[in-house]
Amino acid sequence: MRGAGWKCTVRILKNTSFLRVLQQPEGYRVPCTSVGFFERTLELVIRSAHFAGMSFIMVSQRMLRKAAPAKINLGLHVLRKRSDGYHDIETVFLRIGWADEVSITPPEGRKEADFPAFSGPLQVIPVEDASPADRVLQVPPGADNLVYRAARCLNPDKAASIELRKRIPVGAGLGGGSSDAATALHLLNDWWKLGRSLEELIDIAASVGADAAFFAAGDAAAFGTGRGDMLKPLLQDGTPYVFPYHLVVAAPPVQVSTAGAYALVQPNDRNRPDLCEVLLSGDPERWRAELTNDFERVILPRYPRIAAAKTVLEETGAVYASLSGSGSAVYGAFEDEARARKAEDVLRRSGCRTWRGRA
Repeated sequence: MRGAGWKCTVRILKNTSFLRVLQQPEGYRVPCTSVGFFERTLELVIRSAHFAGMSFIMVSQRMLRKAAPAKINLGLHVLRKRSDGYHDIETVFLRIGWADEVSITPPEGRKEADFPAFSGPLQVIPVEDASPADRVLQVPPGADNLVYRAARCLNPDKAASIELRKRIPVGAGLGGGSSDAATALHLLNDWWKLGRSLEELIDIAASVGADAAFFAAGDAAAFGTGRGDMLKPLLQDGTPYVFPYHLVVAAPPVQVSTAGAYALVQPNDRNRPDLCEVLLSGDPERWRAELTNDFERVILPRYPRIAAAKTVLEETGAVYASLSGSGSAVYGAFEDEARARKAEDVLRRSGCRTWRGRA
């Protein structure tokens, strides 16, 4: 490819100051003299976009790549157990900038031996990453993998190679696997030119995992009911809700089984506060009293490292701190960026993986 002047287009989906730097709202054309130069340039763009909390799709002649963001739960009520074995809940989902990367490439020209997680005509590839901050985990093949299941639900016959670069901790209540699956649905819908509507993609995502519906819908924040798959975008004064604080998210080096957590929690559907009303009040004192996560009462006593991480957030100045999902991740809201930085530093030194930024 050297000397070929190969070009790609990066299509930014969120209008921010980073986009103005590119000065081309419809995309940034990157002239490349080699594929290697292209990949290095793309990595710089991707990391810059992650830092800015942006969502984007990279479109090229060889690849589609998109960030798959994590989420936190702003309050979580487990209301009742259903006849199908699931639980009815209510929660507010908030998308954050901690993100995996999902890439789609053609399957042609590679051998089956190249794919350690080869399964049928669609390959899910655990990507080796030199950065110690980006811990790569082995991705299970076949039906055990949410990305694979989502792709097969979208179209059981077509082929593609999917590269999944994991940054979001697994078993942390941050929705990484669901986000990967939802992101893959959007990319494969474009790659295979299927023309599925957003509503169809949300329905497919919900069949793979309840949290996946939120990521497929693409809202920055949403109120979730049912299994978490019945969604209403969260608005404040008619515009999408913007979280008003600096966030620090910390994942201690433990994993919590979601099924195990649900087996421990006691459902309660009586006299529960209105999570949206409490959140939109913007009052941290009300948040601490009423914006509660039902899993905290059963998880924190059983996992001292999770409880300790939440204590660090509170002692370093968080106006509000909570468990995300069923854990193991906790997060804190800070008025002051310096205090958020200090909290992140303490948590990292204690062995937690962390993310800090604005939602």
